[in-house]
Amino acid sequence: MKSPFKRFWPNDLRGRLTVLVLAALVPMVIAQAAIFGYWYSTRKSAELQSNLELARTFGALYERYLSDLQHAELTLGEALLRLEPEPALALLESRAKNYPAIHSFTWANPEGKILLSSRAGAPGISVADREYFREIIRGKQWTISDLLITRVGGDERLVLARAVRSGERLLGVVLGEIVPERLGETLTARRSRGGILALFDRTGRIISIVRGPDVRATVPSSHHVDRMAQEVIRSGQDWSGFLRFAGEGVDRLAARTPLPGLGWAAGASRPFAEVMAPVRRNLFLVLLVVLTICLASFLLAEFVGRSIINSVAVVREGAATLAAGSEARVAIPQIQELADLARTFNHMAEQLTQHTASLERAAEDLRRSNQELEAFSYSVSHDLRAPLRAIDGFSHALMEDYSEQLPQDAQRYLNIIRDNTQRMGQLIDDLLAYSRLGRREPNFEMIDMQALTRMIAENLKAAGETGTAVLQIGDMPRAYGDRTLIGQVLSNLLSNAFKFSSTQEQPRVEVSGREEPVQNVYWVRDNGVGFDMSYQHKLFGIFQRLHSMNEFPGTGVGLATVQRLLQKHGGRVWAESAVGKGATFYIALPRRQR
Repeated sequence: MKSPFKRFWPNDLRGRLTVLVLAALVPMVIAQAAIFGYWYSTRKSAELQSNLELARTFGALYERYLSDLQHAELTLGEALLRLEPEPALALLESRAKNYPAIHSFTWANPEGKILLSSRAGAPGISVADREYFREIIRGKQWTISDLLITRVGGDERLVLARAVRSGERLLGVVLGEIVPERLGETLTARRSRGGILALFDRTGRIISIVRGPDVRATVPSSHHVDRMAQEVIRSGQDWSGFLRFAGEGVDRLAARTPLPGLGWAAGASRPFAEVMAPVRRNLFLVLLVVLTICLASFLLAEFVGRSIINSVAVVREGAATLAAGSEARVAIPQIQELADLARTFNHMAEQLTQHTASLERAAEDLRRSNQELEAFSYSVSHDLRAPLRAIDGFSHALMEDYSEQLPQDAQRYLNIIRDNTQRMGQLIDDLLAYSRLGRREPNFEMIDMQALTRMIAENLKAAGETGTAVLQIGDMPRAYGDRTLIGQVLSNLLSNAFKFSSTQEQPRVEVSGREEPVQNVYWVRDNGVGFDMSYQHKLFGIFQRLHSMNEFPGTGVGLATVQRLLQKHGGRVWAESAVGKGATFYIALPRRQR
């Protein structure tokens, strides 16, 4: 099974260098991504904590301011108790001018009726139904209202109420009417770019707001009700997270904190994009550096790969020249390992040149020997055939001319002499044919195997070798080889199939084939006597026989010839059989052209 790693491992050097560069860069990129994630998380957490601290500080400033203001109201109330109405009114007016956030101071009796006020038109009005006055009646020393609409003028104001008591007895209440818009002017709170500080009453409405640069005056709107402020007032727990003001469309990192002494909440927020701007700038710089390193690494890998490939190409071209039969030497590159390879190649080329010269001499000697052997074989075959023909001829003459005079044993001996001389002649012919076919070089072409098989079967039928056998020719893919030599292979296999199935009542021979990825396989199957597979190693040896001459005639050269011819095609032959169950001979020929 192919390893998944090898599936993605390039085969070429340049690709492998690229993979190695990536293998070195990917961890760096992952580390930078992790660092960026850490920066992001740290920056976000720090901003949320910073907003929470700002909100607490902002709320504490207002708590301190209102606490100081209620103390001033107490002093004012105690003074009013000792004054006549006219100087008391003058005192209220003068004190109101000392506090920028105060619109007016008012003095109300324990029943809630306004007796004196620096606001014209206020005396005579009752505030007994107001929630802040009820809290004073219930015993609180001081309290502040949520935003409300005044009964004189109809303005939106806050009221800081301070009880003046003698022991447990309520003597009167000082009311300070606060203009919310002026509260921010009394404090020095400032907000950075895009930031907002806000104070919320019990209903979640904004009492006071400090906007940083670039924040529109309409953000948040005057009617904004802050749900998170309501939640922290209700729960008494801090909150921090993301929020978005209607009409702004910007995600903000925000915090809300309760102000238990006032029953209000304070908040701070800043745009998420503004908070993350330094991280984005750092990320851009890091990405720029990483991309530069990546580009430089790939260019270096390309340079190194090209230099190695060029050096290898020189060796490859030298090898190709050497393979073509020419002498070749290569230049020594600067890279040590490739230099060693080049020196080894040049040494190999030198050795190969010497061996080639030696082989050429041996080949010339072999060619001369083959010529001499061929001449000798022809001479031997001619010289052997002549006496064999003489022996056969004279034996035949004796049989015809003197058969009546010869005893039966003498006639039998003469028949034996004739049979053996003819068999020896056939052996000589087969041996010479085997030798000639072995020396012939194949002439490759595309072969129609079905047509060739039919032609050979017709020739064998004409020669009387098929007997009563039924021949079936199936699908056979086209082959690439020498038509004459492949025809000899099929002829030998078909001849054997007909011969060894001739003893059956209904002899059958089947020829077929199939295509495989790298080769075509063909087979000849018969229902003859078969053979013992333990002797298959003897099948394709010269003059090897698995059956006696009395059973089936033959010289034992046919299958040896088949194997030799297939080897010249780069193919092979093998057989499968069982005694009494026929035999199947397979031949395989490469599909790729040689």
